[in-house]
Amino acid sequence: MYNLASASIFIKKNSNFLFCALITLGALARFLSLDKINDDYLNYLFPWYDYISTEGILNALGDKFSNYAPAYTYLLAIATTLPVKKIIAIKSISILMDIINCVLIYKIVKFKYQTGSIPLLASAIFWVLPTVIFNSSYWGQCDAIYTGFLLLTLYMIILERPLASMVYFSIALAFKLQAIFMAPVILVFYLKSFQIEEKNKFKWWYFSLIPIIYVLISYPTIFLGRDPAEVLSVYLHQADTYKYLNMNAPNLYFLISNDYYQSVYKAGLLTAVFCFLIWIIYTTKLTFVQRAEQYVISSLASVSLAPMLLPMMHDRYFYPADVISLMVAFFIPRLWFLPLIFQVTSFLAYSRWLLGFWHNKVFAVACILNFIIVIYIIKSQKIRKIS
Repeated sequence: MYNLASASIFIKKNSNFLFCALITLGALARFLSLDKINDDYLNYLFPWYDYISTEGILNALGDKFSNYAPAYTYLLAIATTLPVKKIIAIKSISILMDIINCVLIYKIVKFKYQTGSIPLLASAIFWVLPTVIFNSSYWGQCDAIYTGFLLLTLYMIILERPLASMVYFSIALAFKLQAIFMAPVILVFYLKSFQIEEKNKFKWWYFSLIPIIYVLISYPTIFLGRDPAEVLSVYLHQADTYKYLNMNAPNLYFLISNDYYQSVYKAGLLTAVFCFLIWIIYTTKLTFVQRAEQYVISSLASVSLAPMLLPMMHDRYFYPADVISLMVAFFIPRLWFLPLIFQVTSFLAYSRWLLGFWHNKVFAVACILNFIIVIYIIKSQKIRKIS
């Protein structure tokens, strides 16, 4: 207790220094990784960028040159206009979103700490999380984008603004299908809304915003000539790209041979649906005494349970859990170890592709550890005392 109290006093006295040091460290790490190139760039992002540059933005957006949803291609098109090297232009999209996410984490954590510098410290720690840096500035992936809109979704859920939460969730889905990991907690929010005042109820028709917003965001490419059927089926084609039970995700499917793909894939989907239903019923029945804390940890349960249960998950799909687990550590300090564990397991998943480091037995242990932690998170949703 003495050491913990001493650490708390030290942080309060040196919060400004810690914030500046972390921000500087994160900026330096991003700067040093800007020129890093991997196969995703050579096979996908560079050809897409070059196609837009060669054909022109309007002509390119009217063609099928990418297997990503149109929302991301708009940002990539903007990136082609930047007066920098194309690798820096592409990575700037995700790095800018990292900055925006720092602000969102600050605002969410401020629900818990309305005075003091703790929210600033939380945003600074996010800025230096290894998987965040590797994902955005080293790898150049776009997980920061849809996760940012999931953070906005969570922010609106805490504020009990169901319409706004559904709008942001729909935008997240328009960028990346993996935003669906937040769907279970959205359903919990819908069911919980019947326990609050009539004016704040989550109307059933809000779910229609998901296809409406996707179509609205995609319409410019359709207007420019892209096949509507192809645009609307982007995610179906993505799901058919790989036929593997596990794509280096730290979940239990790593322990199962891909020789059993057909049978295990179908059983896995059915098991996931059943477990989601049980989790939704369980979470809806919980008494939300501390609403902000409860929605934050329930969101973590949702975005970690989904990639744990579903087959065909990639190494990056625990990214929302990496981020939200950090906020859980601030809302519920006794769970401080959660972001550390997610960082370790996710970093091990990244390391095979980015660093060439791999050890099957080590990663198998990480997968089992991840499974145990997800179960522990679900158990921890039943908050008795915030410590």
